[in-house]
Amino acid sequence: MKKKEVIIQDSFMNILLHKKFKDVEIYEIIKKAKIKLKEFNIFYQNKEQIVISFFTRIDLMMEKKIKKLSLGKNIKDNLFEVCMTRFEILDQYKASINNIYSSLKTQPNLAINLYESFFKTMKLILNLSLINTKPIKAHIKLIIFSLVYLSILNEWFKDFSFNNEKTMAILDTRLSLIESFIIKAN
Repeated sequence: MKKKEVIIQDSFMNILLHKKFKDVEIYEIIKKAKIKLKEFNIFYQNKEQIVISFFTRIDLMMEKKIKKLSLGKNIKDNLFEVCMTRFEILDQYKASINNIYSSLKTQPNLAINLYESFFKTMKLILNLSLINTKPIKAHIKLIIFSLVYLSILNEWFKDFSFNNEKTMAILDTRLSLIESFIIKAN
């Protein structure tokens, strides 16, 4: 990922701290990033592409961190570790990400544009956790985990405890609920 892409993404995330997603204009991102429109257009055509690229960057960071760890054979522990690693990376962007997810309620096109990227991330989390996503049940596992992840994400937005302690407790409880299907069906 090029340095200017990261600057554009971070500028956008910074603007989202103060302004609703739908109200942000491309020219504001360009101004904040201190670049020209031509430079912006090399990488992006719209705000949705910035968000997708941002989450791709987060996925790469998560993957890099997880590959440095030695995950064990306990799939539930692996899934817990991967999810918490992702939340730790996302922590500094929590308010901006909450803004994006809140926008999904009023902008269905945004959800449609982010759909593929979201499920790609969910599959990556399952794969990094050593969960087999190739059998017939793979799509069902992906959908069930995605729903659980969204419910945990919602709780994470409200968690301002030290080291996301509340999120960890909720994650552990919810992973236990799906353990027999997603994890033991591995």
